[in-house]
Amino acid sequence: MNARETRIEEELEALLDRAERTPRRLGFDDLRRLARLYRLGSARLAVLRSRRRSDPEAVRYLNALCVRAYTHLQVAPRRARSTGRFFLVEFPATLAATARLQMLAAIVMLAGGLAGATLVAENPAALYACIPARMYPPDLLEGLVTSAAQRADFLAHKQVAFGLKSVFSASLFVHNTQVGLLAFASGILAGLPTLILDFYNGLTLGAFVWIFSRDRAWPLFWAWLLPHAIPGLLAVILCSAGGLVLAKGVKVALHDQRPPRERGMTLRDYVLSGARDLVRLPPPQSRAFSASQRFRPARASPPRRSRSAQSSATCGMCGG
Repeated sequence: MNARETRIEEELEALLDRAERTPRRLGFDDLRRLARLYRLGSARLAVLRSRRRSDPEAVRYLNALCVRAYTHLQVAPRRARSTGRFFLVEFPATLAATARLQMLAAIVMLAGGLAGATLVAENPAALYACIPARMYPPDLLEGLVTSAAQRADFLAHKQVAFGLKSVFSASLFVHNTQVGLLAFASGILAGLPTLILDFYNGLTLGAFVWIFSRDRAWPLFWAWLLPHAIPGLLAVILCSAGGLVLAKGVKVALHDQRPPRERGMTLRDYVLSGARDLVRLPPPQSRAFSASQRFRPARASPPRRSRSAQSSATCGMCGG
Protein backbone atom coordinates (compact mmCIF):
# COMPACT_ATOMS: atom_id res chain seq x y z
CA MET A 1 0.00 0.00 0.00
CA ASN A 2 1.42 3.35 -1.03
CA ALA A 3 1.05 6.72 0.68
CA ARG A 4 -1.80 7.82 -1.55
CA GLU A 5 -3.96 4.80 -0.74
CA THR A 6 -3.26 5.27 2.95
CA ARG A 7 -4.28 8.91 2.70
CA ILE A 8 -7.54 7.95 0.96
CA GLU A 9 -8.45 5.46 3.68
CA GLU A 10 -7.64 7.94 6.43
CA GLU A 11 -9.72 10.64 4.79
CA LEU A 12 -12.61 8.22 4.31
CA GLU A 13 -12.49 7.15 7.95
CA ALA A 14 -12.31 10.75 9.19
CA LEU A 15 -15.25 11.76 7.02
CA LEU A 16 -17.32 8.81 8.25
CA ASP A 17 -16.50 9.58 11.87
CA ARG A 18 -17.65 13.16 11.39
CA ALA A 19 -20.82 12.03 9.63
CA GLU A 20 -21.71 9.60 12.42
CA ARG A 21 -21.04 12.08 15.20
CA THR A 22 -23.18 14.92 13.84
CA PRO A 23 -26.99 14.52 13.96
CA ARG A 24 -27.42 16.39 10.68
CA ARG A 25 -26.50 15.00 7.29
CA LEU A 26 -23.36 16.12 5.54
CA GLY A 27 -23.37 18.95 3.04
CA PHE A 28 -23.44 18.43 -0.69
CA ASP A 29 -19.68 18.79 -1.20
CA ASP A 30 -18.91 16.39 1.66
CA LEU A 31 -21.41 13.86 0.34
CA ARG A 32 -19.91 14.05 -3.12
CA ARG A 33 -16.43 13.58 -1.68
CA LEU A 34 -17.67 10.67 0.44
CA ALA A 35 -19.21 9.03 -2.63
CA ARG A 36 -15.93 9.35 -4.55
CA LEU A 37 -13.90 7.93 -1.67
CA TYR A 38 -16.43 5.10 -1.36
CA ARG A 39 -16.01 4.22 -5.04
CA LEU A 40 -12.23 4.29 -4.74
CA GLY A 41 -12.35 2.18 -1.59
CA SER A 42 -14.70 -0.37 -3.18
CA ALA A 43 -12.47 -0.67 -6.22
CA ARG A 44 -9.40 -1.03 -4.01
CA LEU A 45 -11.22 -3.70 -1.97
CA ALA A 46 -12.02 -5.65 -5.12
CA VAL A 47 -8.36 -5.52 -6.15
CA LEU A 48 -7.20 -6.76 -2.74
CA ARG A 49 -9.70 -9.62 -2.73
CA SER A 50 -8.55 -10.71 -6.18
CA ARG A 51 -4.96 -11.13 -4.95
CA ARG A 52 -4.00 -14.32 -3.19
CA ARG A 53 -1.38 -12.81 -0.90
CA SER A 54 -3.37 -9.88 0.44
CA ASP A 55 -3.23 -8.84 4.06
CA PRO A 56 -6.44 -10.12 5.77
CA GLU A 57 -6.40 -7.28 8.27
CA ALA A 58 -6.20 -4.70 5.48
CA VAL A 59 -9.10 -6.38 3.66
CA ARG A 60 -11.27 -6.42 6.81
CA TYR A 61 -10.43 -2.81 7.63
CA LEU A 62 -11.25 -1.56 4.13
CA ASN A 63 -14.40 -3.69 4.01
CA ALA A 64 -15.60 -2.12 7.26
CA LEU A 65 -15.02 1.37 5.83
CA CYS A 66 -16.96 0.51 2.66
CA VAL A 67 -19.86 -0.91 4.70
CA ARG A 68 -20.04 2.26 6.80
CA ALA A 69 -19.92 4.47 3.71
CA TYR A 70 -22.58 2.42 1.94
CA THR A 71 -24.85 2.62 4.98
CA HIS A 72 -24.48 6.38 5.14
CA LEU A 73 -24.99 6.92 1.39
CA GLN A 74 -27.64 4.35 0.47
CA VAL A 75 -29.60 3.41 3.60
CA ALA A 76 -32.23 5.91 4.72
CA PRO A 77 -32.09 6.74 8.44
CA ARG A 78 -34.87 5.34 10.55
CA ARG A 79 -37.35 7.85 11.83
CA ALA A 80 -40.37 7.46 14.00
CA ARG A 81 -43.30 7.94 11.63
CA SER A 82 -46.72 8.95 12.78
CA THR A 83 -50.02 9.16 10.94
CA GLY A 84 -50.61 12.72 12.06
CA ARG A 85 -47.23 13.89 10.80
CA PHE A 86 -47.88 12.26 7.42
CA PHE A 87 -51.23 13.98 6.85
CA LEU A 88 -50.29 17.31 8.45
CA VAL A 89 -46.68 17.75 7.30
CA GLU A 90 -45.33 15.29 4.76
CA PHE A 91 -48.33 14.93 2.45
CA PRO A 92 -48.99 18.71 2.19
CA ALA A 93 -45.28 19.28 1.56
CA THR A 94 -45.35 16.71 -1.26
CA LEU A 95 -48.39 18.37 -2.81
CA ALA A 96 -46.72 21.77 -2.59
CA ALA A 97 -43.52 20.46 -4.17
CA THR A 98 -45.43 19.02 -7.16
CA ALA A 99 -47.92 21.86 -7.55
CA ARG A 100 -46.66 22.83 -11.01
CA LEU A 101 -46.91 19.29 -12.33
CA GLN A 102 -50.42 18.97 -10.88
CA MET A 103 -51.36 22.20 -12.62
CA LEU A 104 -49.93 20.86 -15.89
CA ALA A 105 -51.94 17.63 -15.56
CA ALA A 106 -55.12 19.59 -14.81
CA ILE A 107 -54.56 21.87 -17.81
CA VAL A 108 -54.02 18.88 -20.09
CA MET A 109 -57.23 17.25 -18.85
CA LEU A 110 -59.17 20.51 -19.25
CA ALA A 111 -57.80 20.88 -22.77
CA GLY A 112 -58.98 17.34 -23.50
CA GLY A 113 -62.44 18.19 -22.17
CA LEU A 114 -62.72 21.29 -24.35
CA ALA A 115 -61.43 19.36 -27.36
CA GLY A 116 -63.92 16.54 -26.78
CA ALA A 117 -66.91 18.88 -26.44
CA THR A 118 -65.88 20.89 -29.51
CA LEU A 119 -65.20 17.79 -31.61
CA VAL A 120 -68.52 16.13 -30.79
CA ALA A 121 -70.44 19.37 -31.30
CA GLU A 122 -69.06 19.72 -34.83
CA ASN A 123 -69.24 16.02 -35.68
CA PRO A 124 -71.63 13.92 -33.53
CA ALA A 125 -70.29 10.73 -35.14
CA ALA A 126 -67.01 11.28 -33.27
CA LEU A 127 -68.88 10.60 -30.02
CA TYR A 128 -68.28 6.87 -30.38
CA ALA A 129 -64.54 7.44 -30.68
CA CYS A 130 -64.43 9.65 -27.60
CA ILE A 131 -66.49 7.33 -25.39
CA PRO A 132 -65.33 3.68 -25.55
CA ALA A 133 -67.91 0.93 -25.84
CA ARG A 134 -66.82 -0.75 -22.61
CA MET A 135 -67.63 2.43 -20.73
CA TYR A 136 -71.10 2.92 -22.20
CA PRO A 137 -72.85 0.71 -24.80
CA PRO A 138 -73.15 2.34 -28.26
CA ASP A 139 -76.92 1.70 -28.59
CA LEU A 140 -77.70 3.36 -25.26
CA LEU A 141 -75.27 6.16 -26.12
CA GLU A 142 -77.13 6.83 -29.36
CA GLY A 143 -80.38 7.06 -27.43
CA LEU A 144 -78.91 9.66 -25.08
CA VAL A 145 -77.77 11.73 -28.04
CA THR A 146 -81.02 11.66 -30.00
CA SER A 147 -83.68 11.59 -27.28
CA ALA A 148 -84.19 14.21 -24.60
CA ALA A 149 -86.59 11.85 -22.82
CA GLN A 150 -83.86 9.26 -22.40
CA ARG A 151 -81.52 11.89 -21.03
CA ALA A 152 -84.15 12.96 -18.51
CA ASP A 153 -84.77 9.32 -17.61
CA PHE A 154 -81.00 8.85 -17.15
CA LEU A 155 -80.87 11.70 -14.62
CA ALA A 156 -84.18 10.87 -12.89
CA HIS A 157 -84.01 9.65 -9.31
CA LYS A 158 -84.81 5.96 -9.14
CA GLN A 159 -84.85 3.25 -6.57
CA VAL A 160 -81.88 1.05 -7.43
CA ALA A 161 -81.09 -2.24 -5.75
CA PHE A 162 -78.25 -2.18 -3.30
CA GLY A 163 -76.36 -4.86 -5.21
CA LEU A 164 -76.47 -2.82 -8.43
CA LYS A 165 -75.19 0.25 -6.59
CA SER A 166 -72.35 -1.80 -5.15
CA VAL A 167 -71.40 -3.14 -8.57
CA PHE A 168 -71.52 0.34 -10.10
CA SER A 169 -69.40 1.92 -7.36
CA ALA A 170 -66.91 -0.97 -7.46
CA SER A 171 -66.58 -0.66 -11.24
CA LEU A 172 -65.90 3.08 -10.91
CA PHE A 173 -63.32 2.44 -8.20
CA VAL A 174 -61.55 -0.25 -10.23
CA HIS A 175 -61.60 1.90 -13.38
CA ASN A 176 -60.18 4.96 -11.65
CA THR A 177 -57.53 2.83 -9.94
CA GLN A 178 -56.45 1.31 -13.25
CA VAL A 179 -56.28 4.69 -14.93
CA GLY A 180 -54.34 6.21 -12.04
CA LEU A 181 -51.80 3.40 -11.82
CA LEU A 182 -51.35 3.36 -15.59
CA ALA A 183 -50.84 7.14 -15.64
CA PHE A 184 -48.22 6.84 -12.92
CA ALA A 185 -46.36 3.81 -14.28
CA SER A 186 -46.23 5.10 -17.86
CA GLY A 187 -44.32 8.15 -16.65
CA ILE A 188 -41.12 6.14 -17.03
CA LEU A 189 -41.51 6.56 -20.82
CA ALA A 190 -40.62 10.27 -20.69
CA GLY A 191 -44.13 11.12 -19.43
CA LEU A 192 -45.71 11.11 -22.91
CA PRO A 193 -48.16 8.21 -22.26
CA THR A 194 -49.15 9.91 -19.02
CA LEU A 195 -50.10 13.12 -20.81
CA ILE A 196 -51.92 11.21 -23.58
CA LEU A 197 -53.95 9.24 -21.03
CA ASP A 198 -54.72 12.42 -19.12
CA PHE A 199 -55.87 14.13 -22.32
CA TYR A 200 -58.07 11.17 -23.30
CA ASN A 201 -59.85 11.20 -19.93
CA GLY A 202 -60.68 14.84 -20.50
CA LEU A 203 -61.84 13.96 -24.02
CA THR A 204 -64.33 11.42 -22.67
CA LEU A 205 -65.58 13.82 -20.01
CA GLY A 206 -66.06 16.61 -22.57
CA ALA A 207 -68.13 14.31 -24.79
CA PHE A 208 -70.44 13.40 -21.89
CA VAL A 209 -70.79 17.07 -20.95
CA TRP A 210 -71.84 17.93 -24.50
CA ILE A 211 -74.61 15.29 -24.44
CA PHE A 212 -76.37 16.80 -21.42
CA SER A 213 -75.44 20.47 -21.94
CA ARG A 214 -78.17 20.90 -24.58
CA ASP A 215 -81.00 20.50 -22.08
CA ARG A 216 -82.31 22.87 -19.47
CA ALA A 217 -81.62 20.28 -16.80
CA TRP A 218 -77.86 20.56 -17.23
CA PRO A 219 -77.39 21.60 -13.54
CA LEU A 220 -78.91 18.24 -12.60
CA PHE A 221 -76.27 16.52 -14.71
CA TRP A 222 -73.49 18.33 -12.85
CA ALA A 223 -75.12 17.45 -9.54
CA TRP A 224 -75.04 13.80 -10.62
CA LEU A 225 -71.47 13.96 -12.00
CA LEU A 226 -69.48 15.99 -9.47
CA PRO A 227 -69.84 13.76 -6.35
CA HIS A 228 -67.89 10.93 -7.95
CA ALA A 229 -66.00 12.93 -10.62
CA ILE A 230 -64.19 15.20 -8.17
CA PRO A 231 -62.39 12.44 -6.23
CA GLY A 232 -61.88 10.33 -9.36
CA LEU A 233 -60.48 13.12 -11.53
CA LEU A 234 -58.41 14.46 -8.65
CA ALA A 235 -56.89 11.02 -8.18
CA VAL A 236 -56.07 10.83 -11.89
CA ILE A 237 -54.47 14.28 -11.77
CA LEU A 238 -52.35 13.34 -8.74
CA CYS A 239 -51.28 10.07 -10.35
CA SER A 240 -50.45 11.92 -13.57
CA ALA A 241 -48.34 14.36 -11.58
CA GLY A 242 -46.58 11.39 -9.99
CA GLY A 243 -45.91 9.98 -13.46
CA LEU A 244 -44.40 13.30 -14.52
CA VAL A 245 -42.21 13.28 -11.41
CA LEU A 246 -41.07 9.80 -12.41
CA ALA A 247 -40.32 11.03 -15.93
CA LYS A 248 -38.29 13.91 -14.49
CA GLY A 249 -36.35 11.49 -12.31
CA VAL A 250 -35.56 9.26 -15.29
CA LYS A 251 -34.34 12.28 -17.23
CA VAL A 252 -32.07 13.36 -14.38
CA ALA A 253 -30.72 9.83 -14.00
CA LEU A 254 -29.89 9.60 -17.69
CA HIS A 255 -28.31 13.05 -17.61
CA ASP A 256 -26.06 12.06 -14.71
CA GLN A 257 -24.61 9.24 -16.78
CA ARG A 258 -23.10 11.73 -19.21
CA PRO A 259 -19.83 13.52 -18.46
CA PRO A 260 -20.24 17.03 -17.08
CA ARG A 261 -20.27 19.61 -19.83
CA GLU A 262 -18.42 22.21 -17.81
CA ARG A 263 -15.40 19.92 -17.57
CA GLY A 264 -15.15 19.60 -21.33
CA MET A 265 -14.40 15.87 -21.21
CA THR A 266 -15.19 13.13 -23.66
CA LEU A 267 -16.95 9.98 -22.49
CA ARG A 268 -13.71 7.98 -22.82
CA ASP A 269 -11.71 10.43 -20.69
CA TYR A 270 -14.57 10.61 -18.18
CA VAL A 271 -14.54 6.82 -17.73
CA LEU A 272 -10.76 6.61 -17.60
CA SER A 273 -10.58 9.39 -15.02
CA GLY A 274 -12.14 7.06 -12.48
CA ALA A 275 -9.90 4.13 -13.40
CA ARG A 276 -6.66 6.12 -13.47
CA ASP A 277 -6.44 6.04 -9.68
CA LEU A 278 -6.46 2.23 -9.74
CA VAL A 279 -4.33 1.28 -12.73
CA ARG A 280 -2.01 4.30 -12.57
CA LEU A 281 -2.66 5.52 -16.08
CA PRO A 282 -0.38 8.30 -17.32
CA PRO A 283 -1.92 11.73 -17.89
CA PRO A 284 -3.58 12.41 -21.28
CA GLN A 285 -0.62 14.51 -22.49
CA SER A 286 1.89 11.74 -21.94
CA ARG A 287 -0.46 9.20 -23.55
CA ALA A 288 -0.75 11.42 -26.58
CA PHE A 289 3.04 11.88 -26.66
CA SER A 290 3.69 8.16 -26.45
CA ALA A 291 1.09 7.49 -29.14
CA SER A 292 2.71 10.05 -31.42
CA GLN A 293 6.11 8.49 -30.79
CA ARG A 294 4.71 5.05 -31.42
CA PHE A 295 3.20 5.90 -34.80
CA ARG A 296 5.92 8.33 -35.94
CA PRO A 297 7.78 7.00 -39.03
CA ALA A 298 11.31 5.90 -38.27
CA ARG A 299 14.13 8.01 -39.59
CA ALA A 300 16.53 6.49 -42.11
CA SER A 301 19.72 5.50 -40.33
CA PRO A 302 23.06 6.29 -41.99
CA PRO A 303 24.73 3.39 -43.78
CA ARG A 304 27.17 1.45 -41.66
CA ARG A 305 30.79 1.30 -42.85
CA SER A 306 33.12 -1.57 -42.50
CA ARG A 307 36.14 -1.51 -40.16
CA SER A 308 38.61 -1.26 -43.10
CA ALA A 309 36.85 1.79 -44.44
CA GLN A 310 36.89 3.39 -40.99
CA SER A 311 40.66 2.65 -40.64
CA SER A 312 41.50 4.16 -44.01
CA ALA A 313 39.48 7.27 -43.18
CA THR A 314 41.33 7.62 -39.87
CA CYS A 315 44.72 7.24 -41.53
CA GLY A 316 43.79 9.86 -44.14
CA MET A 317 42.89 12.33 -41.37
CA CYS A 318 46.21 11.72 -39.64
CA GLY A 319 48.15 12.29 -42.85
CA GLY A 320 49.47 8.78 -43.07
